[in-house]
Amino acid sequence: MAEPLRVTEGSVAPTRPLPQLMTAAEVARVLRVTTHRVYELGRLGVLPAVPIGRQRRWRENVIREFVEGGGAPLAGGWRREPA
Repeated sequence: MAEPLRVTEGSVAPTRPLPQLMTAAEVARVLRVTTHRVYELGRLGVLPAVPIGRQRRWRENVIREFVEGGGAPLAGGWRREPA
């Protein structure tokens, strides 16, 4: 569970540093895939995203753990069968 926020002189500050958020383009460069693939992995829950309005961001530590853990295969492979 996340640590509570504390109020200091009219502002709310986390008691520990927040994780760095990455854009789809930044994640795509790290993984050497297209941004479309990053969004698809987000939709499938392979790379959980943080919604910010209509935009999505990915936590740097989640991407690091994904890479260090060897990634994850998708059920049915990378290519989908036509509907």
